[in-house]
Amino acid sequence: MGASESTPGKASTEEEDLFTSDELETLHAAFAALCQFSDGGGSIDVAALLRAGALPPALPWAALLELMRALDDPGAAGAAAAVGWPGFVRGVARCCKGPKGARRRALVGLYASSAGRLGADGARALLRDSLAAARAGGADAAGAASAAFAAPLADALAGADGAPPAVAADDFAAWAGAQLPALSSCLDAHLLALLRAIGGAADAKAAAAAAAPAAAMSAVHEPLLEGAAGQAEERALLRGEGAWLLALALGDAAPGEARAWRCLYASAAHGLSLNRFVHHTAGYSGPTLLVVATDRGELLGAHIDAPLKPSDAYFGGAGCFLFSLAPNFHVYRPTGLAKNFAFFNPPLTGTMRGAHYGAASAAPQALAFGGQTSRFRLALEDDLNTCRYHTSCTTYRAHGGGGGAAAAGADAEGARRVVGVELWGCGGVEAAEAQRRVRERHARDLGRARHFDTKLMFGAGPGWKDEAQRDADVDKFILETAGAHTFYGDRLQDVEEEQRTMARAPR
Repeated sequence: MGASESTPGKASTEEEDLFTSDELETLHAAFAALCQFSDGGGSIDVAALLRAGALPPALPWAALLELMRALDDPGAAGAAAAVGWPGFVRGVARCCKGPKGARRRALVGLYASSAGRLGADGARALLRDSLAAARAGGADAAGAASAAFAAPLADALAGADGAPPAVAADDFAAWAGAQLPALSSCLDAHLLALLRAIGGAADAKAAAAAAAPAAAMSAVHEPLLEGAAGQAEERALLRGEGAWLLALALGDAAPGEARAWRCLYASAAHGLSLNRFVHHTAGYSGPTLLVVATDRGELLGAHIDAPLKPSDAYFGGAGCFLFSLAPNFHVYRPTGLAKNFAFFNPPLTGTMRGAHYGAASAAPQALAFGGQTSRFRLALEDDLNTCRYHTSCTTYRAHGGGGGAAAAGADAEGARRVVGVELWGCGGVEAAEAQRRVRERHARDLGRARHFDTKLMFGAGPGWKDEAQRDADVDKFILETAGAHTFYGDRLQDVEEEQRTMARAPR
């Protein structure tokens, strides 16, 4: 990534080489716009800038400017009160470029106290600003979602000491890296996009109104949720903030990709039944998210990185993971020790059972994950009416693995009653189109099986005056041959016709 030449009168920095020419040009423009609040004009007067309220909301600008001052050239005049170009570009690079782990620690540090610790208020502000950034909105864009942060905050601060509880900023960054790896992307993409907008503002006074272009945030946008037909939005198990947390758990979206998830099956609309589940999800060729509500107030689930295909063997890959959304939040990723990721063995009826999926299979009929067929980690059994959960297996991490959360936050082992199930398709337009084609082909095949050509089977026959009469006579023939019905009126007409024919015959 090559950089353009440094702005005249400003020292060149190694960090400039981390930016593209276009990015560096917009950073120069943003720096110049922010310098207009300083008397000298060649540096950013932090106090004057903050007093003017000339910065867009939803970012900890005071902490960021403080970081920039700490990174500025120590020999620069007025370094204690202002930010020069070297500190400005170094601060942006620290938060937006370089290794992702380092960026995450830098951004979390902006919300930490002077002692380098993060409490509930700082962590809540980080989540709020990240959601506001994902929604490409201002400070109020995530204001109503604060209640949704209770579950992840409890997980992130589990085991914290002190009153109020707090953890080291690096520990919180480690938790975020394991649980919500795309969390920092919300803020670093938002920061760069805002600086571009500030650089493109007509004047310094317009900087506060600058908004990040929505297109710049596509990798971290809150997923667009499309409910199933007949599904009431207020009754959905997966909603905006929960979907956003799971999107962060999945990681950054592909460049230019806006996540759109479609509900394939919702028990509230389709009925709680494994047969109905199979009917509505069959043919979907993309990854999916399963969400299960239990009578204990839990929201449990799994991300399945492979299409659901009935089998008596495990399937899936390392992209699978288990999760809990409520009352606690936690993601259980693969351990790498075993590969029993997902298992889907519904009861199949009729003559369509494949040889590889024989009727003699002793495998349990369940949608399950991890463990062994004799003891799954998470399983939906009893026609989806029972959810059985265990806290550990060799395929998925136990609670507290890979993130530092206390085992006390784990969901209890045992069986519980299921009150709702949803399966969301995450494969985008291509997977949805593939399912549509499969359904159309199935409908055609079913239509052929129900219809046969009576003319081809029985011939036209001189007594059949038209196709309607032919079809009616054939139907009667089939019923009488099977012994299901005798059409006595037709028999009587045949006898009368035979008698008339015999009377007309010459003697």
